[in-house]
This record gives sequence, structure tokens and C-alpha cells, in this order.
Amino acid sequence: MARTSSVGSAEQVTNFEVKIRMIQVPDGIRPGMSATANIITDKKDNVLALPIQSLTVRPEGSEKTTFGKGKGSDRKDSTKKPKAKKMEELVFIVSDKPGGVLRDGKLSELDDKKGKKKKAPKDGKVVHIRPVKVGISSETHYEVLNGLSVGDEVVTGSYRAISKDLAHNKAVTTNNDDHDQLQKQIDESQKEIEPKQQLDPDNNPAFGGMLSIEFSDINKAKKFAKNLNIFILAESLGGVESLICHPASMTHASLPEDVRAKIGLSEGLVRLSVGVEQPDDLLEDIKSALDSI
Repeated sequence: MARTSSVGSAEQVTNFEVKIRMIQVPDGIRPGMSATANIITDKKDNVLALPIQSLTVRPEGSEKTTFGKGKGSDRKDSTKKPKAKKMEELVFIVSDKPGGVLRDGKLSELDDKKGKKKKAPKDGKVVHIRPVKVGISSETHYEVLNGLSVGDEVVTGSYRAISKDLAHNKAVTTNNDDHDQLQKQIDESQKEIEPKQQLDPDNNPAFGGMLSIEFSDINKAKKFAKNLNIFILAESLGGVESLICHPASMTHASLPEDVRAKIGLSEGLVRLSVGVEQPDDLLEDIKSALDSI
């Protein structure tokens, strides 16, 4: 029996009620004892796989629509129900320039006039929608049946970034920093914020307040967190104040080190949640902590 909760959200969970019969009962087992069991339905070796965080589901042909706007319909006749659209599983792959969508072995043409004018930013990339078919899954990866090839660069990010914010041919950039210890900085919303969007945040629902910074080792990450004055160390990043978390020793400490490595969670990674404080004060706090390393 399957029971699903929080349908349609990032917290959606499906629980299955199962009965397990022990054929060879170990000594010391008594009725009423609790136990943990790993249920393996299938196992495959040497398959192409992608991280669970990379896969999302959108209506087929979603590259022709705009995501993240949240605008209602202007039609006067609102009594007609919209036709149900066929859904497809997809990922976002990184490319050097805008292009069409490779679906079922056929590449669509880039016929959007605005799309033709889009160019990848200097030293930057764009993302393309890529429909895929997946097979069995583990706790961290899906088996890829078709749609991807070895060497394809797939975007992995937060639920919001992958499921709502990213769009076909959207430009993404890599931010560099003068500090040698700062290897990479990732805007989890995966959005390139243009000046007009900064001036009109009410019409830009894709604005994100989550930021990840990866240092070369755990000591630098912890020292950075310790030297922050405004950002508060916390396991949950759900408050209105600015918070910081070190996942490897906090939220994901129960995962084995090799599993954390597979999902891209290094010991040098810290996550920041930007709160309601003054932006200049927060930037100064971060710069001061970086300079102390």
C-alpha cells in the first residue's frame, strides 16, 4: 500500500507499507523489536546515471513558455478548463550557445525571434532542456535509459531552481572571486539578475535568497562561518534573519562520506540564507570573514 504526502511540493514523500518475513532468524531476536531493512528491487552495474537533484517534470513543449512569471490569464472566458498537457521528465544541460531541444532524437529549430538574439554571456553558458527517460533509482541517482550521453554536462541545483526558475536557453554564469580559497560560488536560483529585475523585485518571483560557497577544505569553511558576525550558524535556514549552515557536519552528517561525495556535497561547502538585514552590512560581514581566513 502506498501513501503519498505533500503532493506537488519539494517535500513530497511516498511511503510503502511492506511485510518482511525472516527465513533465518538470528539469535537474540524477540517480538516487538525494531529493525531497519534495505529493500532492493533491482540492481544494475555500469549504467549511465544522473543525480536525483537534476531531474524535474514539466509539460511537454515547455521550452515555448515562460517559467517563473506567475501571471494569470487575461481571457474573459474563464469558465473553460484548460486542456491537460502531457508531462515529460527532463534535465537541463549546459551549452555554449542557444539552440533547440533534442527530443526523441530530433532537434527542434530555434524559431523564437527573441531566442535567436540571445547570446551566452562572456565566459558564460546557457542551459538547454533535454527530455530523458529514466529507469531504476538509488538514494542519490537515476538510471538513464535514453536522452543523455556520456560527457553531457547536467545542471544540479535546488528544487526551486530546477523545477521553477531555469528556462530553455537561459544564460547562466560562473562567478569568480579574488580570494584563492573560494573555489566557486553558486547562485542556487540559477538566475542571471538583470538591472531591470533588480529595480522591480515584485514582478520577479525568481529572486532567490539562498547562496552556496565551497572552500578547498573543511577548516577554511568552519573558520569562515566562525568569523561571521551577522550570519547565525543554524541547522534550519527557515528564519527571516541571515543564517549559515555547514551541511557536511550538520544537516547531512548522518550520510557516509562517500555518499556525500557522490551527490557533490563536499566538506568545504557552506550554505547561506540571506535575511532582512541591510545588504551592505551583509556584504561587509562576508568580506570580513573571507579576509580572516
